[in-house]
Amino acid sequence: MLLKENIPVKYILGKIKTEIIVIGIYSILVAIVYNTFHVTRISIPISVPAIMGTILSLLLAFRSNQAYDRWWEARMLWGAIVNDSRTLARHVLTFVDDPYHSSDVDYFRERFIKRQIAWCYSLGQSLRKMAPLQETENLLIKEEVDFVKRYTNKPVALLELHAEDLRLALKKGWINEYQQVHVLP
Repeated sequence: MLLKENIPVKYILGKIKTEIIVIGIYSILVAIVYNTFHVTRISIPISVPAIMGTILSLLLAFRSNQAYDRWWEARMLWGAIVNDSRTLARHVLTFVDDPYHSSDVDYFRERFIKRQIAWCYSLGQSLRKMAPLQETENLLIKEEVDFVKRYTNKPVALLELHAEDLRLALKKGWINEYQQVHVLP
């Protein structure tokens, strides 16, 4: 699958070079026969272009259908990621609670949800083979950025931070074991 806006000419020529050579040789032979033997009429039967056109249209239809199916599947997967991220944020907001109403819980919720947003950006960027932390540095605190930079797979590093925070919330009594299992994907 190509993700570039402009397809390089070298790539296209590499794919069809044998066909170009065969058609070129055939055309040269037809020109030589026409000029040497003074053949007044060289014709191609009408069925040849009709059959070729039909074959080409079928191939293009299958290719377009396959590309659309890939796009639709990717759209469905990304939609599921967005929905699961919303659900995770809703679970963190409703499950994580401190009976003493400390500000640590509010800070925990905010950091967790911002990290989830950063994970979505990071995943999208890494799937596009771009800088995974490009859009995320304003969502993460310095310690998290430093932690994530040590990993080659940035989205997985962000998920590790999620797991550590869930372990911390369980240890501090902000969530119970059932809520922890429910929050985990």
